Amino acid sequence: MKKVILYNWLIIALEYTIVYLVKTFIIWEFTNPFQWIIDLPTCTEGMRFMILFYFLAWQIIQPVIIYKVVNGKSHPKSK
Repeated sequence: MKKVILYNWLIIALEYTIVYLVKTFIIWEFTNPFQWIIDLPTCTEGMRFMILFYFLAWQIIQPVIIYKVVNGKSHPKSK
């Protein structure tokens, strides 16, 4: 389980870094990397709900996928 948590943290850091670098160097918009958190109170209720829903869904699905890959259970019929 420690491997799963470590891989999850590494993937989250890598995802956020890639997204920020793409936004910064390809779109050429230099901003605070956590500006989206600051802007949350100005979003509509529906938008805040969707951001929270997708964030939580991804944070639940990602460790499950990592756990299956680490334990070699990538497909249910592979037994």
